[in-house]
Amino acid sequence: MSVSFREKFKSRHTVAGGSPSVEIVHLADVVGETNEDLAIKTAALATLPDTYDDKPRQSIEIEELAPDLWQVTTTYAFTFGSFVLASDGSASSFDTTGGTRRVTQSIRTVSSYAIGTANAPDFQGAIGVSESGVEGVDIPDRRFVFRETRIVNDSAVDAAYKAVIWGLTGKVNDADFLGFPAGSVIFHGATGALRSETEWEIVYHFEFQPNATGLSVGQISDIDKKGWEYLWVVYEPAVDDDAQALVRTPSAVYVEQVVYEGDFSTLDL
Repeated sequence: MSVSFREKFKSRHTVAGGSPSVEIVHLADVVGETNEDLAIKTAALATLPDTYDDKPRQSIEIEELAPDLWQVTTTYAFTFGSFVLASDGSASSFDTTGGTRRVTQSIRTVSSYAIGTANAPDFQGAIGVSESGVEGVDIPDRRFVFRETRIVNDSAVDAAYKAVIWGLTGKVNDADFLGFPAGSVIFHGATGALRSETEWEIVYHFEFQPNATGLSVGQISDIDKKGWEYLWVVYEPAVDDDAQALVRTPSAVYVEQVVYEGDFSTLDL
């Protein structure tokens, strides 16, 4: 009972460029096996190289040619979807397409108008002020979403590591991470797939919001806020003497921590 491999003449097919790959064909001679295809698969995984030209093995295709003679095609590549993995099995991507967000304060009031020679009330940048409150407005917003892809040995993706990923999901970085300062990156979680008997392909999803210092809201200044902290404003009635009107203006600003911090170094990226 044995399986032996010999490389087929002129079998190597190489693709260079954006999605490099190598295909190598072997002939497998089988002696004394009943389930020959299963025996060849087991022997191929154990015998044929895991990498070629620094490219990891992606697949093994087995085809019967004759009794006790099979063809085994092994493909080595770095490709992951539309991305190209580096030689260490990593890839990065990002997306800055935005959404919308509601703001209650303008950057500045460009102009205001009132009846005749009267002065328009000064709401100190508050938007959509009415007797019931400050409505604000939805504006286009920037986002910076990025993904990190890693090829990880199966032995490292154990229950403990999966618990680390779960525990950090929804948290922000408590220290510098991939060049971003503490408090500016939130971890949205990871997706993983077993791509071979020995390797996982894991995609880690993150989003960046810049930290800010020296912000001003109305007449309140020197406000500092980390990226994923939440800033909200209290508006109180006030009298605008020039306009002789009752207005609502910012009277206090609060910066709240709304998500927990986590040690992203335990992701081992």
